[in-house]
Amino acid sequence: MTFGKIIGGIGLALGLALATAGCETLEPPPSAAEDASTNLYFSGKSINAVEIDELRRDLGEHIGANLLDEKGRMDVSTLLDRMDKGEISKAAVQSTYKGIGGFYTRLLTRTAVTLNSTAQYPKFSGKIRRYVYNRYAGSGYLEVDTRLETLRNGVVTRTDFWWSIAVLPGTYEVFQRVEDQLDDPFPDAPIGVPEEALDPENEFGIWKRNLNHKLFAQGDGIVVLAVTRDGILLPDGDPVYQSDADSCIDILFEGPPPEQTLPQQSAYCLGRCAHPMIVNTGM
Repeated sequence: MTFGKIIGGIGLALGLALATAGCETLEPPPSAAEDASTNLYFSGKSINAVEIDELRRDLGEHIGANLLDEKGRMDVSTLLDRMDKGEISKAAVQSTYKGIGGFYTRLLTRTAVTLNSTAQYPKFSGKIRRYVYNRYAGSGYLEVDTRLETLRNGVVTRTDFWWSIAVLPGTYEVFQRVEDQLDDPFPDAPIGVPEEALDPENEFGIWKRNLNHKLFAQGDGIVVLAVTRDGILLPDGDPVYQSDADSCIDILFEGPPPEQTLPQQSAYCLGRCAHPMIVNTGM
């Protein structure tokens, strides 16, 4: 499930996107009791494969700042601090930082302005803890537990986030797989399936795992109700609460989407929303 820009994006791409093993991963899905690791992608490349200067250059272009310059990094760091404290009005926050996808953009930007030889890129993991889908109303509810770990000076710092997200009536749609279209199995859906997941020989792809239904939501009907950081509620003015037309949730299931209880991990996975450009949760 990618939570795009709500995610305005679970990457939810929860960007909630941190909840379960993704269809594009080549690793086996975790068990129902495990948290799934999540990868951040920058312009189609894992951030762990991006040199820091490349990250600062291209990310700076995306957010409209010169991250190669020390003053530019300091200015952005101050901006991020003000966002974290709720000191910037919603109207004044650029769209790059809005929603769940924007939230991960903030975390990645924070990495870009602080990373040095004693630090490493952030590691995410998480799990959907509560799930509700009303097939009659096209609505639902999600709670996602997300963990961020960073290594600095040999010390691992862990931050825990808890997301509460509502999907308003008429927002969810379900698409059934077309069996004779290997390259485009959900032709009527607004977004497709990651290329890696379409390989019929990939034992973790949609064909081997028989993922034949897509639960999809997009737009302002995706509402972030609450987000906590280490148990403390983020202020109402935080841009993570803003949704727009690019907000997106995409989940693939074996069989019709369940109404309240998710199946074993092997029977569902997250797809990939088109937005944001920076964050593809790998879920």
